[in-house]
Amino acid sequence: MADTTCDSLCKLFFGAPFVTASVALSKQFLKKLIAFFESRCLPIHDALFEELASLMVVEQNDGRDFNTYFVGKKSITVLSNRSILMNGTTGLHSWQAGKMFSLFALQNQHLFASKSVVELGSGTGLTGLVILHMCNPRNYLFTDHNPLVIDLIRQNLTINGFNDKNLVAALNWFDDRSTILDVLVANNPDVLIGCDLIFDIDLIPAFCQTLSTILNENQKCKAFIMSTLRNTHTILSFESQLLRKNLSFSKQEFKAENDSCFFINPNCHFILHEITVHLKSVKLLQ
Repeated sequence: MADTTCDSLCKLFFGAPFVTASVALSKQFLKKLIAFFESRCLPIHDALFEELASLMVVEQNDGRDFNTYFVGKKSITVLSNRSILMNGTTGLHSWQAGKMFSLFALQNQHLFASKSVVELGSGTGLTGLVILHMCNPRNYLFTDHNPLVIDLIRQNLTINGFNDKNLVAALNWFDDRSTILDVLVANNPDVLIGCDLIFDIDLIPAFCQTLSTILNENQKCKAFIMSTLRNTHTILSFESQLLRKNLSFSKQEFKAENDSCFFINPNCHFILHEITVHLKSVKLLQ
């Protein structure tokens, strides 16, 4: 019985069909597990030594990791890159603001339930996977302009049991109005979301123009943009561009609290902008 259980655990942790665990983390886990058994004079199954030996001759140098987050009774596994910049894009890395927005979504599921949600600059897709799993949206569309990022989103949808048909689309903020609206024609959004999208001041005008295009097409739509607070000047530039586009916003600052799911960096501070074409003045979220 013990042999069967140990073999099953090895297959579960190290032999999943879509997910290849980080070699470094797998080695660390096995070493600590073996040390735990040894410290208590417990028998150690040969399969653990065999798995560790096989990992010792493997190098994992592509910089990719699978991270699994346990949310309620569900698990969400995301493939991402450890490097913040890879192949000319930042979208292959899981950013802190995406994790913070995932926590916000869990705490505010009513904002997304039965709604059509479009995500701009979806990156690894973590936030969207959380909303799909936990918030019951009517439909959800992941968007990005980079083919590598779009391919990564499709991989992560497959890993988590979703058919990626009609869930992912290419969208470039520098495209003209008609091209952007054509992408969204089948997903007329009630809610727009985006995470960590305003770190580059040169991209802010195009991003705000995209927000304006979509929000003016459906004036009942709201946008929620979560940003990591790094540079006050960048945030002020973003807010200035919003006002130039006749968009109103409210804002609220966040720190990770009651986070038992996403391991958000406790030193990070975040700001959430809620953006519409309806509000007459800038005010704080209540």
